[in-house]
Amino acid sequence: MDEAKMVREKKHLYYVFFDDIWQEYLEAKRAAKKAVATTEAKHYHSVTKRLDAENGGELSIYWLARSRQQQTAEVEKF
Repeated sequence: MDEAKMVREKKHLYYVFFDDIWQEYLEAKRAAKKAVATTEAKHYHSVTKRLDAENGGELSIYWLARSRQQQTAEVEKF
């Protein structure tokens, strides 16, 4: 959860920013962006690897579709 800590720090610096810490905010923003991008890339790499597998690729497609449908149903409840 290192990326969550970086995003929190970026938000904190934004809300208390002044001219003297503007550079710190920009650095925190860049670091948080990189951390989130790295985490997303790792996730999508593992999903792609699972889908390309010969024995489990088809089942993974159904798993992803069911997961997406459940997330949509949760949003519609609210």
